[in-house]
Amino acid sequence: AHDTRSRVESAIAQTGYIANSAAQPLRRQEARTVLVAVPDLGNTFFSELISGMEAVARHRGVAVLVADVPRDPSAGKRLVEVLNAGRADGALLLHGALLPGRGGWTTVTVCEELSDPELAVTHVGIDNVAAAQEATEHLLAMGHTHIVHLTGPPDTILTQQRREGYAAAMLSAGARPLLLDGDFSIASGYSAGELLAAEGLPDAVFC
Repeated sequence: AHDTRSRVESAIAQTGYIANSAAQPLRRQEARTVLVAVPDLGNTFFSELISGMEAVARHRGVAVLVADVPRDPSAGKRLVEVLNAGRADGALLLHGALLPGRGGWTTVTVCEELSDPELAVTHVGIDNVAAAQEATEHLLAMGHTHIVHLTGPPDTILTQQRREGYAAAMLSAGARPLLLDGDFSIASGYSAGELLAAEGLPDAVFC
């Protein structure tokens, strides 16, 4: 074995051979790429998350492919084609929905978990109910009582969890929950600000 190794190293030195790192994943049938599905690239919250993902992936020699996927189940079909073609090894889903036609790829939900607890999908996130309650309690402790909650899309579990935590804190303090519909977009936040300014500003806003 030692002689074989010596002959191989000698041949490498004589020919000036350099390993093709791009071809190595092909032999292992790996794309060395992860797909990240984001509901709104214009939202700086997601931009910061992607930055962290890319830092970790770069350290491990993995590329990140980012796709802007609106909150629409049909929008994921083109991403499935990418995964089925072997151009990515797995997907990080930040839009709170599975891609249609689950294949053999690895799927992880981030921030927004799936509403169906029976779907066995790995999730990375926080306790949104507790976080929303703690944030609202902080505002209450500062003396604010007229606190408006700017919600997200009503059909997402993230919206439901935040609303639950907010309401728990408000009711516990004897304050009335005040909800204002939104959709997590910058535009809806701007519209909410205009509406509140016209009707009378609250003490604070939780969103």
